[in-house]
Parts: sequence; structure tokens; C-alpha cells
Amino acid sequence: DGFVDLPRLSTVARRAGGLDKEGDQTAVVEVKMRVYKTKTVLEDLIQLACYLKMSGCTRGELVECLHDDLRVSTLDFSPGSSACRAFDEQVLPALYTTAEAVYKIRADKAQRLQLLRAARDPRLMAQFREQVCPHLKRDDYNYRNMLK
Repeated sequence: DGFVDLPRLSTVARRAGGLDKEGDQTAVVEVKMRVYKTKTVLEDLIQLACYLKMSGCTRGELVECLHDDLRVSTLDFSPGSSACRAFDEQVLPALYTTAEAVYKIRADKAQRLQLLRAARDPRLMAQFREQVCPHLKRDDYNYRNMLK
């Protein structure tokens, strides 16, 4: 994981080799080592989008490795892009709402104890999560358009 200077997507086709520093842009690279074959994981896209938002970069590369298989997904986070709009309209408000829920739980001893009890049982944890963060139901969001 880290930052790397890559050729701008718009100049790749024009280049005929060599380094073109004016054509390069800094990208955030997130590397995931997969144990089994899977689709691109939604949380990984959101994590990469968070890194892009924090760093101010407009290009992200999600690199997924599984044995000898390598899959690279580019996330365009330029202003007005579908990924940037999805983040600003859906992810960011959900992050703020989740942070508010965390502060409420931290301030309420009964809820903290309820969280500790739920941590041992996935069913109880799901119920607790729905109780304190009802906004996190997956079917309420359409993050998949981040890669379009």
C-alpha cells in the first residue's frame, strides 16, 4: 500500500515510451492478498476511496493478488466522477452517522456493556449493529457504481 507516480490515463495512449514527468500523476495503491477467488470486495473500494479523499489524489489502484492471478481495478476519484459522487452522497454521510453512533455508545455504559456481550455472538452483534446503525444495511447503498 502506498503512493506511486503513474502515467495519466489520458496520456497513456499518446506516449510512445520514455518518462513523461508532466504526464504522470500520483495514485494511491491498495494491495490485497486474496486467499480464495472472489469478486472485488466492496469494503476494499470504500477503503481506497477514503484514502483518496484524505490524500487529495484523484486516482486509485486496487491490486488484488491470488496465487498467480493479478487483478487491478482503477478508481477515478476526480471531481464529478461517479466514484467521487457516490462517496460524497452515500459513503461520507454513513461514516459521519457511524461516528455519531460510536460516540453515543461510548457515552452510555449500558450500551457499552451490550456491545461487549454482543461481541461473542454474531447474531447478537448483527442485532446490535442494526439497532445502533440502521443506516448500514447493504441493500440501501449502490457503491458498485464507484468503478464505472
